[in-house]
Amino acid sequence: MAQDLASGESADWVAAVRYARALRSDAATPLVDGTVAAPLRADERPIFQVVATFERRHDTTRLTTWADRSGCQVTGTPQRLVLSHRLKGWVSLWFSEVVGLRIEPGERDWQIEMAFQHQSPVRLTGPGVALVAVHVVAMVHPQTWWRWPH
Repeated sequence: MAQDLASGESADWVAAVRYARALRSDAATPLVDGTVAAPLRADERPIFQVVATFERRHDTTRLTTWADRSGCQVTGTPQRLVLSHRLKGWVSLWFSEVVGLRIEPGERDWQIEMAFQHQSPVRLTGPGVALVAVHVVAMVHPQTWWRWPH
């Protein structure tokens, strides 16, 4: 991953910080130029696209496993994340359905786990997930986001 030579921070983290500041100033503009491949509704606008690794949690009586691991493209909108999964096709993760979040920052790869009302939990991992985490927290918890000093 490209590094910012002055600070030693990854370009993905720098992009996430810039996006967070833009959200705070209410000047968030889409980070995507042009057309996206994701099947969006007419009233949706894409804000960003990143690549991540997708996994879905499967709970059994004896253990919890993460399965369906695949690289995917993640498109963020104000209403949801749209993922292109190699085997499952298009997967929508609606922010209105999120009931739990767990974010793990890393030196290189970030990780976000999201629990939903009506589907199994999902985990996304990768350098671009820093941007996904900022977006998801701002969309799922807007009141907290606006109060938190960035």
